[in-house]
Amino acid sequence: MSNDLFRIAFMEMRCLQETSELSASDEPYILFFTADLHGLIPKMSLSKTKVFEGTDKGTLDKQWVRIWGVDGNAQPIIDPDKILILVKLMENDDSDPRDLVADCRPLLSSNCLFLAQSGKSHSDIVAQLIQVFDRKASESAGLSAANKFIHLGGSPNADDDIGSAQELRITQTDLNNAKNRTIRKNLTFSGDGGKYRLGFDIAAGA
Repeated sequence: MSNDLFRIAFMEMRCLQETSELSASDEPYILFFTADLHGLIPKMSLSKTKVFEGTDKGTLDKQWVRIWGVDGNAQPIIDPDKILILVKLMENDDSDPRDLVADCRPLLSSNCLFLAQSGKSHSDIVAQLIQVFDRKASESAGLSAANKFIHLGGSPNADDDIGSAQELRITQTDLNNAKNRTIRKNLTFSGDGGKYRLGFDIAAGA
């Protein structure tokens, strides 16, 4: 079992193009939903990065965030089809990212549990959870921004999606390679006029 321990972490984000917002710089942040489906009851977590302030085209933002295992420690991956890692990139305006985490966590967890126990394929589970993630994050961002301004007046500006959520797909080849060296996987997000490349490291061992 020790030979099957792996660590997966978000490492960095490169701004390839700023969003079309009027502000001088972007303020992106990232949400991560991770699920371990090896057992009868999935183990799940929802975490986030900080808000990266002052992000312009060409900026390389770095923050180490462990996204596997779900408890923050190295965990086995026996079957890569039994793990889910969904990544969502947001542009911060008037919403509080902590509200999105609090609101999205129970809905994603309940839907993941239902889908995992329904016998659906990995791809079907991912597709349906991405729909839930996108819809709930947008709804929560709107509510969070509105609550912030409820006593202040004015027109709140909710956080925006930078594209849809994506799966960080882990393959058996990735795991085999990670047993020999740390490997890098990237995801590219485009939306709201912006484009970002996110980097993740996969490594074996505790």
